[in-house]
Order: sequence, then C-alpha cells, then structure tokens
Amino acid sequence: MPRQKKGARRQPHPNPEGVLSVTYGGYGFVDCPEGQFFIPEGKMLGAMHGDRVQIAPLKGASRGASGDSRGPRQGNRPTARVVSVLSRAVTSLTGTFERLDPFGVVIPDDPRISYDVFISLDQAPDLMEGQTVRVVIDTYPSRYEAAFGHVVEVLEAQPRFAFDVNRIISEHNLPASFSEEALREAASLAESWGEAPCDGQRRDLRQRTIFTIDPDDAKDFDDALSVEPLAKGWKLGVHIADVAHFVKLGSCLDREAQTRSTSVYLADRVIPMLPEALCNGVCSLQEGVDRFCMTVDICLDGDFQVMSYEMYPSVICSSKRLTYNQVQRYFDAEDRLADRECQASVCEDRASASERNSAREAHTAAVASDGSDLPQEIRQALLALRQISRGLQRQARRRGSVQLVSKEAKVVLDDEGKPCDVKIRVATDATKLVEEAMILANQCVAKYLEERGVPCMYRVHEAPDPGKLTDLLQELRDLGFADDVDTARFVEGDHHELQKVVDAQRDETLGEIVSGMLLRSMKRAVYKESCLGHYALGLQEYCHFTSPIRRYPDLLVHRALKACLAGEPVATSTAQMASLADHCSVAEREADKAASESQRMKLMEYLSERIGEMEWGTIVRVTDTGAYVELPCTVVGLASPCTEGGESFTCFMSRQVLVGDVSGKVLRLGQKVLVRIAEVNGFTQRLSLDLLSVR
Repeated sequence: MPRQKKGARRQPHPNPEGVLSVTYGGYGFVDCPEGQFFIPEGKMLGAMHGDRVQIAPLKGASRGASGDSRGPRQGNRPTARVVSVLSRAVTSLTGTFERLDPFGVVIPDDPRISYDVFISLDQAPDLMEGQTVRVVIDTYPSRYEAAFGHVVEVLEAQPRFAFDVNRIISEHNLPASFSEEALREAASLAESWGEAPCDGQRRDLRQRTIFTIDPDDAKDFDDALSVEPLAKGWKLGVHIADVAHFVKLGSCLDREAQTRSTSVYLADRVIPMLPEALCNGVCSLQEGVDRFCMTVDICLDGDFQVMSYEMYPSVICSSKRLTYNQVQRYFDAEDRLADRECQASVCEDRASASERNSAREAHTAAVASDGSDLPQEIRQALLALRQISRGLQRQARRRGSVQLVSKEAKVVLDDEGKPCDVKIRVATDATKLVEEAMILANQCVAKYLEERGVPCMYRVHEAPDPGKLTDLLQELRDLGFADDVDTARFVEGDHHELQKVVDAQRDETLGEIVSGMLLRSMKRAVYKESCLGHYALGLQEYCHFTSPIRRYPDLLVHRALKACLAGEPVATSTAQMASLADHCSVAEREADKAASESQRMKLMEYLSERIGEMEWGTIVRVTDTGAYVELPCTVVGLASPCTEGGESFTCFMSRQVLVGDVSGKVLRLGQKVLVRIAEVNGFTQRLSLDLLSVR
C-alpha cells in the first residue's frame, strides 16, 4: 500500500446540520445527529429561530465559552458557530416601527429575534412611531449587512398585541386564507353533492349502528365507529371520511392541502387544511347524513387478537354525534350502578328487589340528567367498545408500548376571545376507546400496504439514542427513581424497563415528571416512505390513515389503499413519497409549535388578570436560578429561591434540590408549594412567582 504523503489533503468531515432554537436569553442550540451544540449569541451569522443551519464546532470551546460571556455555563455541550443558513423559517415578523432617518426600523416583538429590520421610508411614508406592523424580510442579516424588508400590514397597538394569536400566525407563516380557485373548487363539490349513490363500487352500511365521538367543540368529524358481536369476539368497524373521493391528485385543492399539510388547532381558531365546505361539510361525518367512507372491519377474538381484517369503500349514515364528555358521563353512571349492585349483592340478605329496582331507576335518572340518555343499541356498543379498548391496552403493554402520564390544558374563551377558564384534559375511558380503535386501524392498513409493497407514507418512531438513555438513567438514579432498573436493558431501549420507571411513581405528579424526562430523551415521530416501525407503540407497521380531513399524510395513505384495492398502480412514487414525508414532518412540527404557543399565550393572558393571587403549585424542575413551579393550569413559572422569608437557597443539581442556607429546608421535585403570581410578561411568555410556603 503506498504511503500517504505528509501534505496530502484529507477527506473533509461534513459539518453538522440541524434546526436552530434560540432562547429568550439570546443564545441558542442546534440538535444534530452528532448531539446538541451550544451557539453563542455572537456566532449565529444572521440565523434566526427555527432556521435550518450548518454549524462548525469551535475547537477547545465548551458551552458558554468562545469569548462570549452572555451564554450561561450549564453542562458540557460543545460550542459551535453557524457557518451557513440552509433554509429560512422566518419570512415575516411583527414588531414596533421607529424612524431612524433616512430609514425606518422595525424592532421585532419576538425577543428570540435579535435583528432589527430596516425599511425604506419611501415605501411607508404614513407610518407613525410606535405602530405595530408586520414586515416581510427581503434581505437577511449577514456579517456585513443588516436585514431589510417592507411593511405589508399595520396591526393593533403593542400592549394588546402581546396576547394576540395573530402574532403567532405571522411568526410561523401560517396561511391566512385559501386561494379563490380552491374555494370555488370546494364550493362546486359541495353544491354537486346529492344523495350518496351506492353501486357495486361501494358497500352500503347505512343500516349499521355507527356513531362519532369527538370533543365538544369539534366540527370536522372524520372518524366513526361501530361494533358487532361475533360467536367468539367482536367485529370492530372503523369508518374514515373518504376525502380522496373529493380531493383529486394534482387539483387546486390538493396543491393547497399539500402545502399546508395539516390543520392547525390554535387556542382561538382552527386554520384548516381544507376549505370549510369540505372539512366541516361534505367530508364531515355528520349525524343523520349519508357520507362516503373508507371502512376497516377488524374481527377480534375473545383475547382481543386480530383474526382478520377487511378494507373497502363504503357509504354510511352516522346514527349519533357523541362527545367525549357525554360518553364518559355514561360510563361513570354505569360504574356507579355496578358499584351499587355489587354492594347490594354482598348484602343480599338486607337488600330487597325493590331496593335494587330503585337503584336502577336512580341510575336511569342520573343518565338522563347527564344528557346521555342514549338509545339502547348505542349504550351496548359503547360498553363493548370500552371492553375492547381495555383489552387492546393490555395487549399494548405486553408488546412494549410505552404509556406515559400526561395532561393537557385547554383555555376556555369568551365571546370576545378573552380567556375565562382553563380545562384540564386527561385520558379517560372515552378518549382511550377512540384512540385504541384508531391505532388498530392504522396498524392494519400499514400492514396491508407493506405486505403488498405499495408505495405509501408511514409513521415512523425510531428507538431512543443509547447515549441519551445512559444520561437519563443516571439522572433518574440521582433522583432515586430507577433503583431497580436493569441498566443494560434500559440503555438498549427495552420498552418494559422504561415503563417500569413510570409505573414505579405512584404519585401522579412524579409520574408526570418522570414521563416528561423520558419523552425528552426520545426521538420525534416523523413521516417516512419506508416502514421502519413505531417504537413508542411497539409496532412493526404503522401509518396515519384515520384523519384525512386534517392531515395530508392520511390522504396519501387513502389514495394508496384505494389504488391497491382497485388493482391499480399508486400515482405517487416512492421518491415523491420521500420528499412529501419530509415536507409533512416539518409542517407538523411548525403546526404543533404554533398550537402550543397559542395555548400558552392565552394561559399567560389568563394569569395576567390574576397578579397577586396565591396558588398551590408543584416543583417540576430545579436549577441554580430557582425552582420551576407548575400551577394547576399547567403553566410553569420561576420561583426565586430567595423569596421565602428572605433566605437564600443552594442548588444541588444532581439531586434536583434546593437547600436553605440557614434553615436547611429542602425544596425537591414533586413538592407542593404555595406561590403568589408576581409578574406575567406577554412578549417573552415568562411567569415569575413568589414562593410563600411549603406543604
């Protein structure tokens, strides 16, 4: 082998790539396959929050180094600099206009964007100092040049705009409206829709007892359920709106849906993937109206194992539009009756038949008063579906599905869009019933298409990185949460070992904290053109099929399934699927961020009206800057460690505790504390709390 010359040029290592996340402190992070890098404020090269960037690690620099003293030193992440911006996430922004002759300047509202945008005064001669405007960026900042743009909209005054969801819509570049062509196309489809024809191409299921179960405020109903008893088991029917019948590949509606990729559910509005004439009209499975569907009939045995399944185009008529709350009230009433009957049976010598009849009458009255006075066939179907759901959940545990503890806050708005209440959503029998049915249908469709080698878009969730699980296990053990876990199996990502950590936390609050730590160590589920399995669900085949009204990947899966059933080739190639999968994954992340930010914005607005009020909260994280406390409405705020009686506290990060320097009092994860709402910053979305006492 010839010896390599001393001065020979080596193959250069490619620079890491990832999405830049800028903090409110001005510094940022980039997550790459090589790990997470810290980016000092002065090393961003004009990149903004959300941009996809290429970075170069700085030799000999640890996080917070490189001569930049603004970034805090936390951990040992390597420091890097941005060397190029690959794609821009921010194309427009909102901010405050100021005159700076001979230019105007827009100072961004979002503190994560540290670059002012200059504009020509000739283009906006009537703008006044202090006005809030939306500006489109024409030239991005660089090492030698400032950002330039032009004003496209004048918005309301800044103080009100601090809690305006329009700001989020603008920051995430969400579409404000549909094109005229798309609206005309949707209106034409709606107007031409008459009685649903039922020919040899589509099975008539209008005699089945089929119903929808959705949130109280839902308007787009894209899935319905039915269940029929078999000799030894059940036939579960999952009926999904046949959106592909209306939205044809290459049509204007299809192009718009592809661009949007998903509906965005904000705190005060929905930005739909399809025009209202379709999503809330002819595609929506409304009660008492004939609708086209794609049906998946799944035959289950007495142990809830899939014996067979069948998929086909259908026409249905929903018997009833149910809500999660309505169904849960019915289940609760049934459970109360069962408890009373159990007690009566234990004390049968003292309970007469008339007393049992009285209990049944009281139950019937309770059901009616709850607004759940349902037809008998629907009641029976719901009880059967709950039994199936519980059986499927037990199966999921056995195969290794990771089931985390979580809750979600939803802000209730008044007629003027002001927050007036907060509802906490948790998993119930009603929500799990629908979720398990949809997971099973998605699994069956993915398996059917994968076995036939049909080009399709799959939902993929990769196993966690062993390095992250190693760090997580050490953190959990420092906290005393994983003493009996098998180290090797945990680091390998064994589902049952991860689940063991969650199950060990009998306290719901600690269960949520541990679940959050596990979730942060996992990779994000994405769309792929290859069937690579879903780690969190413990499934080899999985896709999204059940929400084609609001997700473009589901629409693609419907088209693939219909083509396969008809013996026709799929119009979208595997290469095209790969490109669309990347686009849909990015769009989903952006929609999720916008939805989450809008809820938090309205939650902060809700709390801004409660300055000075006291609440019991839970410590969910500890840092050297203080204890982060979660309020009942799920918002987390920083309680300074020196606010309790003026005493200073020392942080022990490994054990996640704060210890009082004088009293020795310990503040730890999961502890209940009384706090006072001190300050709410509408722009930074930060909550400051005063720590008053510990329970």
